[in-house]
Amino acid sequence: MHQKPTQPWQSMTPEDFHALGFKCGLEIHQQIITIGKLFCRCPAKYAYGPPDAATLRHMRPTLSELGEYDGTALMEFKTRKEVVYHLYHEVTCTYEMDDTPPFMIDEEALAIAVEIALLLNCNLVDEVHVSRKQYLDGSIPTGFQRTAIIGVDGHISLEGGRKVGIIQLALEEDACREVSDVGHRITFKTDRLGFPLIEVVTAPEITDPWMASEVGWRIARLLRATGKLRRGMGSVRQDVNVSIAGGTRVEIKGVPRIGEFTPLTANEALRQKSLLDLREIIKKRGLDEGKFEVLDITNQYLFLLSGPIIERIISQSNVVKAVVAHNCAGILSHPTQPGRVLMDEIAGRVRVIACLDKMPNLLSPEVKIPGGPSKEEWARFCKRLMLAKDDALVLVWGSSQDTETAVKEIQIRLCETRVGVINETRQALDEGITDFERILPGADRMYPDTDLPPKPLSDEYVARIAAGLPEPPWEREERYKRLGLSADLAHLLSDSPRADLFDMLVSESGAPPTLVAVNVEERARWLRRQGKSLDGIEAERLTELFNLYQQGKFFAEAFPSLLLALAENKQNVLQMMQELGFSPMDKGEVERLIDGLVEQSKRLNRLDGERLKHHLMGQAMVNLRGCYPGKKLWEELGARLSSIKA
Repeated sequence: MHQKPTQPWQSMTPEDFHALGFKCGLEIHQQIITIGKLFCRCPAKYAYGPPDAATLRHMRPTLSELGEYDGTALMEFKTRKEVVYHLYHEVTCTYEMDDTPPFMIDEEALAIAVEIALLLNCNLVDEVHVSRKQYLDGSIPTGFQRTAIIGVDGHISLEGGRKVGIIQLALEEDACREVSDVGHRITFKTDRLGFPLIEVVTAPEITDPWMASEVGWRIARLLRATGKLRRGMGSVRQDVNVSIAGGTRVEIKGVPRIGEFTPLTANEALRQKSLLDLREIIKKRGLDEGKFEVLDITNQYLFLLSGPIIERIISQSNVVKAVVAHNCAGILSHPTQPGRVLMDEIAGRVRVIACLDKMPNLLSPEVKIPGGPSKEEWARFCKRLMLAKDDALVLVWGSSQDTETAVKEIQIRLCETRVGVINETRQALDEGITDFERILPGADRMYPDTDLPPKPLSDEYVARIAAGLPEPPWEREERYKRLGLSADLAHLLSDSPRADLFDMLVSESGAPPTLVAVNVEERARWLRRQGKSLDGIEAERLTELFNLYQQGKFFAEAFPSLLLALAENKQNVLQMMQELGFSPMDKGEVERLIDGLVEQSKRLNRLDGERLKHHLMGQAMVNLRGCYPGKKLWEELGARLSSIKA
């Protein structure tokens, strides 16, 4: 089913996507750094090693107050999943298993959420009301996530004076970590369950795929400026919602990197365009639910086909069904994404809902795949089944119950082609393509939580938080440029956790900003490669170091050695410098050293010109590094060599 992908969107322009009616909104979920979880007092940290206990549950749909079932709940019920939870004494309690009422919302997490809402220019709520949001994939044992809206109607500023609206900023509890999902059993670790996280929801005001990445980076930079969010794998999860004119909202879940927003949203827009084109073809064909035929061919006709896939089907004694869609020839091979066709859309649905997850899980004469039957074999097979020229054929296999579920999903998905684009959640894959994940939850998935009272946000409380808001990174970046930092260094430092340290050192020592920036940011990475950390050096000692530099006690070339020494021990800075031999040399000492080196140069006849100068400079720096300005030494060495030639 899969060919080598090409990327048609790369030859398109923003205007091309505007013409499609492209609309996109982002949902950014990121864990915040707190000691405890959001609604219990377990520590917010990961557990490692084998679990202390495990429990097994099944998810079942229930009727709403209006007597309706949620579509996602029904879909999950059809999967017949067994949900296993790994439990850990240190980080899991009875609250997570829905056996104990929630504690009051964590105050530390609430303060951070209010800070972020203010940074996003949101209007804060007067009272924080906790709601329950249905979470039906098993990753939360209760079947719902507790969440609270903190701010609404905000915006994020972009370059050029543009703005994108922020619909809301919410504070909510994280879900479990998935361990495995094979067949009808899915296993979760409950250590992450209950971690506080914030959710930023933008308005659908993003008008092209490149803008999606731009907005994503802007939000990420602003969140990082707080220094209060977790970093690393699993700490952030990003969803993008995409639609085009005539289509509908499709949510792409779990986008791991902001750089993938552009290809994913571009390909989703083109997928929707392709499905709308297919809808027009379907209208002309007149497909309806009455034009399907299902044949059980478990013990017949398969001998007409060959290849590794057919051999696997026969060896596993699977039930094999043939779904015949009359008047649908050519539809299964209709392109939807780079390297993918409608058959892949159907296969994704079967993989998730029927739990036939060993791919490929479908076969059709329309779609050639490695290991499948040949064209001639398919022709004989279709003739034996007495298929008409305009019929489409899909083979599916598995256990009796799974195959029955798969047959129904094949028919449902083919009928949905009459709609065009359907509301669904899709998972992000490589190469900017997606696959089916689940039916999109209904609009009424949230309802009030009666276990927790409202929590007022007083004006005094908000004012205290507002007084300590960090400077937006793009404003800080412009300020750094005005200090004389290069564009690259200003950008790097403005997003760095050491930005405040830089500001303090420049202010208190008066040292040149570029010198300070290089030593607190670029040399921090150099120290990490040496197995040391700049972050472990007290700010007071760093201030003393730069003050001594300003007083002329050493020169810039000494900084690497001094920073390394500071990271290794707690000595007095001045005493450490003296022990390392970093003290300024007067001009007379330097001239005598240069004269000695020049005398040695007479024995280096093989070196001349610039090569000789570089060689002698290296020799001089062994004795003078940090004790005499390198630039000045280079000039004086050159002058001395020129005088000899003269």
